[in-house]
Amino acid sequence: MPKTHFAYRITALILAALILTSSVSFAVDMHFCKGELKSISFWGKAPSCHEQAAAKITCPHHRKLMAEKGEAALEKSNCCDNHTVQVEADHDRQMQTATELELNPSLQYFLFAYAVSLLPAEACTDSPAPYLNYKPPLIARDIPVLTQSFLL
Repeated sequence: MPKTHFAYRITALILAALILTSSVSFAVDMHFCKGELKSISFWGKAPSCHEQAAAKITCPHHRKLMAEKGEAALEKSNCCDNHTVQVEADHDRQMQTATELELNPSLQYFLFAYAVSLLPAEACTDSPAPYLNYKPPLIARDIPVLTQSFLL
């Protein structure tokens, strides 16, 4: 088994990841508190500061609000917001068929002349092929008869 180089493997993995991300739709949900990114989620909704505050107050802004005004102020404050970035694959893009393509007449003439120039000169003549009257050489020995066994 041939040994592949490390750079070859890394390049293959990067290209596979590129193909996967370009052909799959995905969404990233980010939670911002006072303009700072607090949490990020690739699967589902990012947990907000309020959800995290139920277990433990982690946001310094919310900690100050809790100390100054109590839990009621925490629910009324609107310092947090969620942003969702959705990247969709381009599966629904309509492809043009050959009949929908509009070619100007000069391009059509050029393509026709180019296609005709690629044809060999013999294809345009109606002469019969020279190998049609070829007779194969006679076989010196009849090999199938020599290899068969006959029951007598």
